[in-house]
Amino acid sequence: MSEAGAAPRAVVVGAGFTGLAAAYELGLAGWRVTVLEADDDVGGLAGDFEVGGTRLDRFYHHWFRSDRDVLGLIDELGASERLVERESRTALYHNRGILRLSTPLDVLRFGALPLRDRLRLGRLVLAARRVRDFRQLDGLTAGEWLREVCGERAFHVVWEPLLRGKFGPYADDVSAVWIWNKLKLRGGSRGRDGAERLAYFRGGFAALARLLAERIVDIVRLRNLPAAEQRAAAKWRRALATLDWIATQIPPGARFQIYAFNERAEPVVRDSAGRWLDAGDPAALNGAVDATKQIAPQGGTSLYHAFKVIGEMKPRPDNVFLVTDGLPTIDRERGERYTVSGEQRLRMFNAALESLQRGIPVNVILLPMEGDPMAASAFWRLAQASRGSLISPAEDWP
Repeated sequence: MSEAGAAPRAVVVGAGFTGLAAAYELGLAGWRVTVLEADDDVGGLAGDFEVGGTRLDRFYHHWFRSDRDVLGLIDELGASERLVERESRTALYHNRGILRLSTPLDVLRFGALPLRDRLRLGRLVLAARRVRDFRQLDGLTAGEWLREVCGERAFHVVWEPLLRGKFGPYADDVSAVWIWNKLKLRGGSRGRDGAERLAYFRGGFAALARLLAERIVDIVRLRNLPAAEQRAAAKWRRALATLDWIATQIPPGARFQIYAFNERAEPVVRDSAGRWLDAGDPAALNGAVDATKQIAPQGGTSLYHAFKVIGEMKPRPDNVFLVTDGLPTIDRERGERYTVSGEQRLRMFNAALESLQRGIPVNVILLPMEGDPMAASAFWRLAQASRGSLISPAEDWP
């Protein structure tokens, strides 16, 4: 729902990871988001509880190496240093003893089965890899498929107790697709030595949920602020300080132009589109910088329009300074898509390059932005190809 001219609004029910991820993406796309949660804290089933002053996960959680989406999200949030990889230590309690069952060598040493059955148990991994389409297992239960591959004895000793412990009276009805997918995921987390490595988050999954919730609040709060407060935001003040620095580097005899771009690109000085301003005129230079300071940052960003106006300048510029904090969020026009992935932003960037005239050095000043890990390499390639430069400044610059 939305009012005319206002940012669209959304209500997300539930502050588990699905709800938080949806709210995060909507916030990045410019929506005003309200998240409803019945619990006292975020996280849902991945939440935690307190025992003796220590927070513990409600359930056991980890990520596989193949869980690229959530690992990418953690990188976007700037929290990759809180990821921890550990080698899994799986064991089976059998006949009053604990038998390790983590690596191929453990399987060969698994004394609860004769050698022939150990080999059949190990063959299960290969059998799972040979299944290319889950529909090959349609109509089979987990028990039927495991008996077929591993044999009756390995199923009775290893798999049947696990299935009954997890699913109780429904163990006989579990689909073979479920156990196949588990084997496939775990196989993707194994290294060349056969050892499985799993990823965890320092503080537990609930700590990541809280971090994500805090970031949503920051994003939505900034987008909902009045224009005056948006201009006072730290990131925008830094962009303006960068512009001030660039202005001091322009020689008095040079000509310049300043364009601001979001969903379109327009000169900050009214009625100056397509023409150059005189840097030797202090009133012109100071007036352009002051006009920029009256802009409130809002909307998406279309790099296509920014590059297009460069080609419309006559004569063409001999240098371009591009101040940005990331890849574009929209293409030539805002489409119907409400969210945009990192891959889509990169495709928009590459499409925008087609509108940039060749032979014009582009000097990129890339300010930091959480949630755009591919920006640095993309803008570095642009700077290299155009014979410009890339500056990724420290927090206290300029």
